[in-house]
Amino acid sequence: MKVSGLVRLTRDVELVYGNSGTAIAKVGIASSEKYGEKETQLFLDAVAFGKQAENLQKYAGTKGTQIYLVGKLQTESWEKDGQKRSKTSMVIEGFDFVSNKQSNSHSEQPVNNSQPQYSNAPQGGQAKPFPEMEVDSDSVPF
Repeated sequence: MKVSGLVRLTRDVELVYGNSGTAIAKVGIASSEKYGEKETQLFLDAVAFGKQAENLQKYAGTKGTQIYLVGKLQTESWEKDGQKRSKTSMVIEGFDFVSNKQSNSHSEQPVNNSQPQYSNAPQGGQAKPFPEMEVDSDSVPF
């Protein structure tokens, strides 16, 4: 499922390199939404690959940074101690900066007004994303 939205980093970006030398950025993200008097929050783990991972760590790598993300959701499933487990995370396909990491103000100017950067995530060993689904806009409550 493709998703996009404005999020905040919930922890500093962790940059590691795979066996093939590909950069992998791991980060936590959070988003909130108000619907009437009710506010909901969503917390996810997210991952980026290659040059995009390095740019994410270098320019937006600290907790609290606000960025606009484009990506897809994927669910991983496994079994531990006889119990089935699953986890949904986001594979980042593009991002754009909303605030820089040196600023703590909520009236920040965009750092980068260019199109979101895109990269292709490696498929080997990664969980497969959900297939694209058609959504009737009349059935969405917001």
